[in-house]
Amino acid sequence: MSDADPVIDALARAATVYFHALDATPGAEGSALWGTGFFIAPGLVLTCAHVLAPALRGDRDRIFGVCGGEVAGGEPLPARLERWLLDGEPRPEQRVPVAQDLALVRVLEPGVEHECVWLTDRTDHPGGRGVVQGYRPGEGGRAVRWKATARINGFDDDYGLRFRPEAEFPKGGSGSPVLDAHTGAVTGVLKSRRAGRDGGTAIAVTALRRFGPAYQPLIADHDHWHGQSPKTTGHNWVERQHQLPGAGVHTGGDQWGPRDRREALGLLASVPPPDGIRPVVELVRKARGGVAAPPGQLLPHSWRDGHGLLYEAGQPVAAIAALHYLQLVVEYERVRGGDASALADWVALRLQDVPRIVHTVVTQASLPPGLAPPPVTAGSAPAVTGGGAR
Repeated sequence: MSDADPVIDALARAATVYFHALDATPGAEGSALWGTGFFIAPGLVLTCAHVLAPALRGDRDRIFGVCGGEVAGGEPLPARLERWLLDGEPRPEQRVPVAQDLALVRVLEPGVEHECVWLTDRTDHPGGRGVVQGYRPGEGGRAVRWKATARINGFDDDYGLRFRPEAEFPKGGSGSPVLDAHTGAVTGVLKSRRAGRDGGTAIAVTALRRFGPAYQPLIADHDHWHGQSPKTTGHNWVERQHQLPGAGVHTGGDQWGPRDRREALGLLASVPPPDGIRPVVELVRKARGGVAAPPGQLLPHSWRDGHGLLYEAGQPVAAIAALHYLQLVVEYERVRGGDASALADWVALRLQDVPRIVHTVVTQASLPPGLAPPPVTAGSAPAVTGGGAR
């Protein structure tokens, strides 16, 4: 089993951090690393809720440390729980269900430069080979990097992923990013190893949708960050993804590749959220020529999620479907009085590189009958706020 692309592998490693107590003497009881996490948006780290629960039980406002070898010169940064999916106060030794085992951590020091992983936009269950890397405890309480290749070969309910038993995960690895080597995207969060055996479980990143109103601005921050990342060198996620099998190949000028996806998602991040799930489903169906997305996928909560339904057998659909979808989003916004002019301008520019039939289909896009959205109102995209779920 081969590793991921070396540049993407290095970018994932640069975004990965670990948690520890700030007020403990190195090597003393309580100073050991709690677990691993990784940056998904400016100042925001994703991890497992059970990684933080023992230390934050009874005090969710506790300040703790976030540290990474390529963040702030390796110096600890103060952080606190932003929110988690845990329902109520966790009990000692309680096993956290997969659907509740995510947490967001806010780094309190502003302006810290760091890498962010690329989160998959696909809504189906990932499978196949991947790479997991994080931190484990070493001698004297020192955090040590580790890395393992793994193959996802099973699923558990909506969000659980299972690894084949040949993968070995160390203590402290919970919260590590699971990178799909086929697409160059992070698809999951390592949850646990199997007691006494190889293998383990992970949480699909689609579980982020369970953060409710906070999901939209969170994923928008992620897409804005990547949309502003360097685009002229090969040392970023998207440029390297073009070299992977999951990039997709189409002929006749109708390719929809990773660069298109980055631009589209970055612009969709600035469009006000849809009025529920139905508009996204309906626009995706029309963009796919009246054919629904493949069965067995989670319902879309954002415009980004709708883009994630534009795949077939793990490959992105042709540009005609993607551009049609984007133009339908523009039309939806126009009807409800919103402003999607930046997205509309980019679609028009992108249409200069497509066959005539694509141009015709997209420029004549119209909303499905009966899909008249209400007027957009101020404050429709709530901000992520600190303090954790109460």
